Amino acid sequence: MTRKFALIPASLILAALANTLGATQIAVADAKYIKLIMLNKAKVDIQVFVQDFVGKKSDEQKNAVPTGKDTASKAMRDAKGNVDFFIEVRYVDEKKGSKYRCLAVQTKEPPKDELKYSIDETFGKSVSGAGIGCRP
Repeated sequence: MTRKFALIPASLILAALANTLGATQIAVADAKYIKLIMLNKAKVDIQVFVQDFVGKKSDEQKNAVPTGKDTASKAMRDAKGNVDFFIEVRYVDEKKGSKYRCLAVQTKEPPKDELKYSIDETFGKSVSGAGIGCRP
């Protein structure tokens, strides 16, 4: 019994290899970031601002997040896998006026794929807005 082998064109092999490498690169790129999930447990709508110091980017979410709903952002990991960012929350209160609270986060050990925050009236510390007084 003789076996016959089919020759696979080199172009197909290269295309399959490129697809595999492309998928690996996407997975590595996603590993650079951590997902931030913020659930609004306050009695009023909130707006969220995230300042990422590793990625040197900010995410200002202008749409208000209603009570009971969540919103998401992301923060870049440093070379050791840690993150350094702050979350500033604007509590949109038509009757009492808006107020701001902020939470600075610097991890010393790499966090998992996401961090979750329940945002209520006691979240973080009180600040005057625009991140003033947020960083230690």
